[in-house]
Amino acid sequence: MRGPRYFSLSLREVEWASGEAILLAYRVLNGEDSVGVFEPGEFVLFWVPGLEAIPLTPLYAGERAVVRFYVASRGDTSGRVVVQPPVHAGMIGPLGRGFRVGAGVSRAVLVAGGTGVAALSTLSMLLRELGVRVTVFYGARNRSLVPPLDSIVYSDKTVIATDDGSVGLHGTVVDAVKRYVELVADAELVAAAGPPPMLCRLGMLLESLGVDWESVAFSVESYVKCGLGFCGRCSLPCGSNHLLCREGSFVSGGLLQCWLRSVCGEYAGG
Repeated sequence: MRGPRYFSLSLREVEWASGEAILLAYRVLNGEDSVGVFEPGEFVLFWVPGLEAIPLTPLYAGERAVVRFYVASRGDTSGRVVVQPPVHAGMIGPLGRGFRVGAGVSRAVLVAGGTGVAALSTLSMLLRELGVRVTVFYGARNRSLVPPLDSIVYSDKTVIATDDGSVGLHGTVVDAVKRYVELVADAELVAAAGPPPMLCRLGMLLESLGVDWESVAFSVESYVKCGLGFCGRCSLPCGSNHLLCREGSFVSGGLLQCWLRSVCGEYAGG
């Protein structure tokens, strides 16, 4: 298993920007041969000089010495990155454990909200390599927040939804999934990433469909501090020993059901 290490980064390109989010490509300056391809569920701590490090999920890059990130303004560090991308930065990774696709998967549905699509990027490419037919549902508030999806995720079919209807279907990404619910029923894998309210609403929909939770995986978020499993800050509820920095961000089966019960109470009416 690859262990985490520090990499120095130099900004190569701003691929896309909206004012509230940005798509960046960085060149790795040291240990290029050690970076490799990130696996689904792995992430890094991205360090901006003078600010705190933040957890980010690298996108599929297609080049060994390049890492790509999709960042939205959510705090001091991410806000600075969106407005003024650092020319020089650093990262520690990979953190977490790669997600494994089970045998017999021929059809998959990926559901993403906002920057959650980053967590599904490498998964979609893995599914392509395995010959899996992939449908991607993507939701954003409006047209300006829809990134160039074809450079982030692989899909055979893409359905976009925006809250204001400025592009794609009018409504949330979960509303879009409801319109194509037969695709979910036929899929052997349903994976999702996005803000907790979205995941909660999707979880309620999947529960109503009677899905096999072993075939469902959500990429969930938790506060990450040390990134190495020492502090325990990124542990999930339910009394589990699942630390995101060690086990990765994807959760499935009974642990996912428990996460939904623990987190989603305040969103139950949404």
